[in-house]
Amino acid sequence: MSAQLPSSSYAVAVPGTSIVGRHDVDADVRRVYEVLKNGGVAIIPGRIGYASIATPGASVKRIFDAKQRGSHKKHAITGSYAMHKLIHRLPPEKEAMVAAITIDNALPLGVVAPYDPDQPLVRNIDSETLKQTAHNGTLGMLIGGGVFHEKLNELAIQGGITFLGSSANLSGKGVKGRVEDIEPEVRGAADIIIDYGLRNYHSFHQSSTIIDFSTDPINVIRIGLFYDVISDILLRQFRLELPKDPGRDVLPTGHLRDMQIGPAN
Repeated sequence: MSAQLPSSSYAVAVPGTSIVGRHDVDADVRRVYEVLKNGGVAIIPGRIGYASIATPGASVKRIFDAKQRGSHKKHAITGSYAMHKLIHRLPPEKEAMVAAITIDNALPLGVVAPYDPDQPLVRNIDSETLKQTAHNGTLGMLIGGGVFHEKLNELAIQGGITFLGSSANLSGKGVKGRVEDIEPEVRGAADIIIDYGLRNYHSFHQSSTIIDFSTDPINVIRIGLFYDVISDILLRQFRLELPKDPGRDVLPTGHLRDMQIGPAN
């Protein structure tokens, strides 16, 4: 059946529903922070989709048990650019790449980079969790998750803690753009859920692009959201050409390691 033009360009008031108005983000962030610092699990909204997060230790294990995620997969920090600057250690040119993508162009990016083991935010991660998070002297961190992530990380930095997590979905089932699409097993593991409705980039049905900045040259771990824009930034501004995106028909997970691709000769 073909689509039809709407009969009117005006909005229609919906009877029987209460008006929410603007979300009180600051209050919701504070509620989540209190749950997390007391060992709870939270599902929070981001620009890409919803994320399940917790502090290091038993609570983060609850997330990955609920996701039915393989133990070989590493945890990632749900971070911000400010937290990245505190934890990661990159040379100026590579730091400029991260800033060009996440600050100048306001794009989300998973950053894998060497870290400072003496940074208090890292030292506060228990040794067992750190083993499940660090890899070859690097830590992975999502930067640019959105306003909620940024405000939550401000409190985390003040409190000297980090939040670990993953997208709020069963492993391999894709990021969820609204709470009602999150599987019951994952929702059931959360002590608090912040429902802000459909997320900004839901129509892309993609997770973040992940780049390992610890290698020379840098290494694409996962082709994801805005990969074409990120590729253009790195080519135009830093003369680095990233691997071509083969498309989701060829590489549905986006993980280039699934194709066993090595460095270009």
